[in-house]
Amino acid sequence: MMSLVASDTYVKAKSLLDAGDYSGVDLMKEAALAGNPYAQTCYGKILVEGDHVNKDNKKAAELFRKAAEHGIDEAQYYVGMDYYLGLTSKKSYKDALKWFRLSAENGFPKGQYYLGIFYYNGYCVYKDYGFAIRWFTMAANQGYSKARIALADAYMDLHNPNRDIKKAASLYISAAESGDVSAYYKAGMCYYRGKAIKLNYHQAIEYFRLGYKEGDVDCEFMLGYMYEHGQGVTQDTNIASMMISHAAIAGSDDARAYLDDKVPVKVKHTPMPVEETVLNTPDVVGKIRGADDGKTIFSQLWKRIKTNVH
Repeated sequence: MMSLVASDTYVKAKSLLDAGDYSGVDLMKEAALAGNPYAQTCYGKILVEGDHVNKDNKKAAELFRKAAEHGIDEAQYYVGMDYYLGLTSKKSYKDALKWFRLSAENGFPKGQYYLGIFYYNGYCVYKDYGFAIRWFTMAANQGYSKARIALADAYMDLHNPNRDIKKAASLYISAAESGDVSAYYKAGMCYYRGKAIKLNYHQAIEYFRLGYKEGDVDCEFMLGYMYEHGQGVTQDTNIASMMISHAAIAGSDDARAYLDDKVPVKVKHTPMPVEETVLNTPDVVGKIRGADDGKTIFSQLWKRIKTNVH
């Protein structure tokens, strides 16, 4: 049973760390070893991040599990991520699902997001867009931006029987307005295509510029393309050539395909993305242009480019 001393030590440690005083690290360790589940979660994150301590993922995983077994929703999420990615435990979607569900049902937004991922892709459960959207919505309503993007992707997905591109566009734009870098390209494309919302090259340019400043190579390509064709900007083929070429070199498949004068090969099924977490997993959200099948969301763009509809 956790002692009152452990609770007091945790409160003091958290207060010090919140104030930027790293003397709280040793106190947090003390509280964690004394059995405080909140301290175990906090110190586990410190061990993973290597913040004023030596990194130790294995010890962190042990602490997360102890806290998770005491019902701490955040710790349950981290245990789920450990199984999901096979970091210190053997990779197991079944075990990951168990812990994500516990975390989600306890109200932790990242747990809700990942439970949505499992229903969206059919990992150890029947694929169900309705349940996926339910969990994405719950996480998004708590302000978790990646869930808002996932929710928009789900509404934009061609395979979703309840597809709603207007709702998707609204979510992309809302996320972009809140500064979510991964939303800039998608919000820009909504304005560029003019399907779910009124076509507006100037607004599309603004979002592509924001994404370009953050290093998004596909935003750079679209900026270049619009400079080449004078869409929303004064035509400048020199700027266009520079931006499109750089985007291609930097990894934009769209830019490479455009330079090769080829329509991009349809991307095969792509699972919903894995976010960057405290467990140092890769953030590929910005690279995914669709949900269930990659770039299908904006596949008609290339037909428009080829026929110069705009």
